[in-house]
Amino acid sequence: MKYKVAVVGATGIVGSTLESILKKHPYVNLVARTSRDEPGYFSLNIDNKKEVDSFLSLKPEIVFITIDDDEVVKKYVEKFRKISPKMKIIDLSTAYRTNEDFVYGLPELPFRRSEIQKARLISNPGCYPTQIILNVAPLLIEFPREIDIITAVSTSSHTGAGKMAESELRPKYEDNIFSYSTTQHKHLPEIKNEFKKLAGKDVRIAFAPSAVWCRSGILTTLHIHTKNKISNEQLQDLYLSLYGDEKFIRVRDEELSVKAVRGTNYVDIYPWWNDYAGVIVVRSAIDNLMKGAAGQAVQNMNLMLGLDETIALLNQQNLSLFFN
Repeated sequence: MKYKVAVVGATGIVGSTLESILKKHPYVNLVARTSRDEPGYFSLNIDNKKEVDSFLSLKPEIVFITIDDDEVVKKYVEKFRKISPKMKIIDLSTAYRTNEDFVYGLPELPFRRSEIQKARLISNPGCYPTQIILNVAPLLIEFPREIDIITAVSTSSHTGAGKMAESELRPKYEDNIFSYSTTQHKHLPEIKNEFKKLAGKDVRIAFAPSAVWCRSGILTTLHIHTKNKISNEQLQDLYLSLYGDEKFIRVRDEELSVKAVRGTNYVDIYPWWNDYAGVIVVRSAIDNLMKGAAGQAVQNMNLMLGLDETIALLNQQNLSLFFN
């Protein structure tokens, strides 16, 4: 059996990555790929009744929305929910990441997988939140009262800025490392929201992102201030107790590299105790276009359809489509 699937916004860097995965998925019939600018794609202006009717006549069972404009996304979602209430929607924007009508699609969190399996509406997490939340989840669950504040420092590939970084923004990104969103970042609300669910209380976070010109990937380092010491052996045991059976999380005991996860849906996590500073350090590496976006979206789709969540996500090397 094949499921009818559509991608709204298929020509962006995330949409293109998503399309390349779906084309290799044995249970997917990709019935529509939309773009308002590129020839050869389905035109879908949500305010154009004729185009909407034509799109819905294809009867997509699952629709991915990869548009990076929350207000436009909300128009699409409201229209789809009104006209086609049985349609399953996976939204990759920030529009609904703290909305209780949507399940926050991070399967490796406790009880979240079962919620995703029953969901019709999924908000796909952002790339930074995926790392930061998974990095600290075992600690927030086990020692919620021990943790006062978390400091997160992330360095991301320029691909997080989409196709603009490859064209008009190239002089800003190329051969450079620069900081941005120093005082406030659009992903902080979802991070804080998930922290509270895990710890049962508000947890403070200081987040400092930066970008570098390179193929896809993010390296994140957390410094977690705690009231008591914990050994490296205890940390390894704690992280393995939550993630040891996970298909896409690998708990490491050595330094990390984004090359080891590039083109895959894996998260590599390395926790250790810094005795001199008296803090827990957790590092992780992901591909921001895969587990940080398109790969995770397909993982969520697989769960929603009752499929093995790894289908079409093992041994992926999709990103060579975009880089020299």
